[in-house]
Amino acid sequence: MKILAFVDVHEDIKALNKIIDKSHIADLLVCAGDLTVFEQNMDLMLSMLNRIGKPVLIIPGNHETSTNLKKAYALCLKI
Repeated sequence: MKILAFVDVHEDIKALNKIIDKSHIADLLVCAGDLTVFEQNMDLMLSMLNRIGKPVLIIPGNHETSTNLKKAYALCLKI
């Protein structure tokens, strides 16, 4: 199994697109925290990751709570 791990994206769309472009080499993506800047645009970031079509594990950092991450992800699945 190949894992693509990343951290501290902080809502940077360009950085997330680079990760998405490399996602074809991995079986699993792991975000080790701080996908957002204090949960701004979390739904957009999660939607982008969801479109990859691969499992993504997101560990909440100090910029997002697990509760709000779960809520935003549930909304993103409905889009």
